[in-house]
Amino acid sequence: SMVNGARLIGPSLAGLLIWLVGEGWCFMLNSLTYLPVIVALTMMRFTPRQPGQRRHVLSELKEGVTYAMGFGPIRTLLLLLCLFSLAGMPYQQMMSAFTQDILQVGPKAFGLLMACVGVGAVTGAVWLARRRSAVGLEAIIPLAGVLFGGGMILLALTRMWWMAMPLLAIMGFGMMVQTAGSNTLLQTVVDDDKRGRVMSFYTMAFMGTVPIGQLLVGKIASLYGLPQTLVGCGAICLIAAAVFASRLPAIRRGVMPTYERMGLVRASAGAATVPIAPQSTGTREAKPSA
Repeated sequence: SMVNGARLIGPSLAGLLIWLVGEGWCFMLNSLTYLPVIVALTMMRFTPRQPGQRRHVLSELKEGVTYAMGFGPIRTLLLLLCLFSLAGMPYQQMMSAFTQDILQVGPKAFGLLMACVGVGAVTGAVWLARRRSAVGLEAIIPLAGVLFGGGMILLALTRMWWMAMPLLAIMGFGMMVQTAGSNTLLQTVVDDDKRGRVMSFYTMAFMGTVPIGQLLVGKIASLYGLPQTLVGCGAICLIAAAVFASRLPAIRRGVMPTYERMGLVRASAGAATVPIAPQSTGTREAKPSA
């Protein structure tokens, strides 16, 4: 929520500052905002902990890869994130050119458009945080992917900046629910001793593929045009969401034993599962991360 709250406020201020004083001062002010962060980091104090049994980093890495790729739900979530980050996330870097060349509006409108992404993302984060547990997220994640990919295709087809505003808000909502929902589901079903390694794979799939996607999408956009590239990226996101949805039965079979072990659901006589409110079980609750 804090990240996307900044996304809501920052671009609006930046658009106004570019109009008033130019791009250079925006970069200067952005660099100054790092100073309070550096001061806060230097003020942090930690109590040293005794190191546990040491193992070779390569053996632990191999164990983590084998675990993540061998557990169907984790493997499918990581592949979905990888595709979305590769094809979907680069749209943010194209928005400046899209705003200027296709929508034909200036910096102030660009700031307003990017603020709409923040509004949608914050709404998605708040909606996700109101959920009591991770149960059912496996069905919501592909729906969020459809919102994101479908919104991108419609954005590519619009030529009015005011029509782009609700589409960007929908994309922001879908992006937040899909990525944070995947984060929540991963952290819920992963074994405690593998969590650090699996979450490093999550970060690699979510953020590590973005620069590669930016390079590829930028080259494709220079050859075929921005609208056509956005349509293609949105279509890839829709296909990825459809493939994930087709795997839902297998994913549910994989995560239900973990849900039952944590007390999030209970099995009935017909082998169906009934969600349990976490407050009544005394078990830990997985909370969505934004």
